[in-house]
Amino acid sequence: MNFIEYTLTSDMLCMGERIKKGQFRPTVTTIPYSQITGALKAVFGDKDIHAVGYFPFENEQEFRRRHVQILTYSPRDRAINTSIIPLYIEYLRDVKGRVFIAATDDIRDALKNESISIYMDMGAFKSKGFGGCTLKKCREIGEEDLEIREGLLNTRIPIAKAKEMNGMDGKSQKRLIDEGGTTEFLKNTFGIEKVVKARYGYLFEPTSKTSGWYVLSLFEGSVIKGPEFLLKDYDRGDGNDTQ
Repeated sequence: MNFIEYTLTSDMLCMGERIKKGQFRPTVTTIPYSQITGALKAVFGDKDIHAVGYFPFENEQEFRRRHVQILTYSPRDRAINTSIIPLYIEYLRDVKGRVFIAATDDIRDALKNESISIYMDMGAFKSKGFGGCTLKKCREIGEEDLEIREGLLNTRIPIAKAKEMNGMDGKSQKRLIDEGGTTEFLKNTFGIEKVVKARYGYLFEPTSKTSGWYVLSLFEGSVIKGPEFLLKDYDRGDGNDTQ
């Protein structure tokens, strides 16, 4: 099990989801599997790509103070040529993150013609100038470099892909939620050996260009036993600020 580590930089990112009919769209302060994997698939095609990431910081309130801003956006109803109720959108400004891509055969083949940098768009409002990201390769993490320990998950990862979730009956899902443990996807893709205490939520997984499923997922703050780089206090001491 190998991974490729990248640094991510972006001027403006709009991530997170608006509650249906709500006027406020909050931002997330990590880089979920759904966001980064979807962005990479938009660049390289529908290949076997799995990635996660986060923004390294010690204090979330300080990170939000420095990097979170609010945009007021009023969509227009073209039928009556009038602005409708405004939306208040949180977005991230001038951020630097870390991204870890599972080194599958597909991704190695896709990256062989790439330089050290990858340019991509991630998140919402890309047509408004949001979402431009640059990934720069740092290093490869081999199995011999994987230190497994217990700690707080620092990103958001689905417990399984939608197809696998559909194959799990209600009892199996309930047992996983109630008793912890792990799944084949978590263990084989990201090396998570045990979910000690879960914070669950849902991430969207597209199944076609027009449809998809919300999949049960581990959110940041879950206690897991897994690779050190997935954990909250991971720090290689490479000079990155804690934002």
